[in-house]
Amino acid sequence: MVYGKYTGFRGRHYPENAMTGLWHGQAVQTGFDASPCNVKFKRHWKPNARKHSYYSKIMNKTYYGLSVTSRCAKHIDKVGGFDNYILHTPIARMNSLFGATLQGVMNKKLEMDPSIERPEEVNYHMFTDEKSRAVILEEKLAAKREPMRAEARQNLEARLKAEEEERLILAPAR
Repeated sequence: MVYGKYTGFRGRHYPENAMTGLWHGQAVQTGFDASPCNVKFKRHWKPNARKHSYYSKIMNKTYYGLSVTSRCAKHIDKVGGFDNYILHTPIARMNSLFGATLQGVMNKKLEMDPSIERPEEVNYHMFTDEKSRAVILEEKLAAKREPMRAEARQNLEARLKAEEEERLILAPAR
């Protein structure tokens, strides 16, 4: 991989801001596109990178103007915040010089200062495995449905009780 230089077509290109930001392994894709009359032309597709600010509790610092892709921002939310993302994401997956450096600095700071609260351990593969993601979504949906089911159950019991009382009142005495 060549960083910061154009590598040619039909490949991946990692610009400098991919190394100084967090792109979660994404790169500029290069290749060819075809017009309706089948004329091919060179094209590149850029990831959706935006400037974000993130606060690190471990470093007690806000990182302003980080170039972060939408995929990386979603992953930061999934793993529980910026510190968890930096500490628990493998460097090869992050593919960022900034991320690798910050991971080393954070680990050193956590070793040297025991008073800093260590973020909870995250099973990184839980968020990348499709089966686990489906299980997590099902658990979230079940948690949302449970209060609605309990309320529906109470309404049904109240309605059945009212119907039973009404039937007893209207029933002829024997």
